[in-house]
Amino acid sequence: MVMIAPFRGVRYNPKRIGVLDSVFAPPYDVISPQEQDELYEKSPYNVIRIILSKIEGDEKYTQAAETFRGWIQDGILIQDSEPCIYPYYQEFEENGKRITRKGFISAVRLEDFSSKRILPHERTFSGPKLDRLKLTSACNANLSPIFTIYSDPEGELERAIEENLSRPVVDAVGGDGARNRLWRVSDGDLISKIKDAMLERSLLIADGHHRYETALEYRNIQRKRFGMGSGNEPYEYVMMYLSRAEGEGLV
Repeated sequence: MVMIAPFRGVRYNPKRIGVLDSVFAPPYDVISPQEQDELYEKSPYNVIRIILSKIEGDEKYTQAAETFRGWIQDGILIQDSEPCIYPYYQEFEENGKRITRKGFISAVRLEDFSSKRILPHERTFSGPKLDRLKLTSACNANLSPIFTIYSDPEGELERAIEENLSRPVVDAVGGDGARNRLWRVSDGDLISKIKDAMLERSLLIADGHHRYETALEYRNIQRKRFGMGSGNEPYEYVMMYLSRAEGEGLV
């Protein structure tokens, strides 16, 4: 079964950053060298400095971890005080029409593909997986969510979440023109409803196959190190963005 859990997210401190779009970056594997330079110039705190460092060799993972920890110590990054799920909406233009992709970010317990609860549709390569494993191990953190989709024809779960949204903690337009809004939801009843609703569903990985397989390998390494635990250890989970398959945003 698909088991989700709230978590205490680490996110940018708007009081220290100011214009939040200055720290945005696309997924690491679609960033060209020119875009990497531009993102470096945008802000000394752009996430590019962690997810795609310019340093060569294994030192880049050590440097990324030092940067990540330093930003936490300096208050550039803050951790929420209570476990939450994070509804995340992206509004963008497609063929002259404004469309909103709706979903939420949560921790999801890792499943081997053999369970058929979390399904891939791409083959992966060893090089990118080793790269992400080294980065995950150095930072001891999930740095970007895996994008998955689930089926909810009537949109019941999406509506239940939307009814509980108020003021977003992030509302900013990125360099691609998309409006990004992020909320925190800590209501126990709603989280229980979402957890129950997801139990009998399956997830399809839309993007992030290398990162998902990296998370599985990281989990297996930790199991060998610490032994089999309760199944609720942090390394048994990975950060995911879950979006409804029937929503208008999946164009």
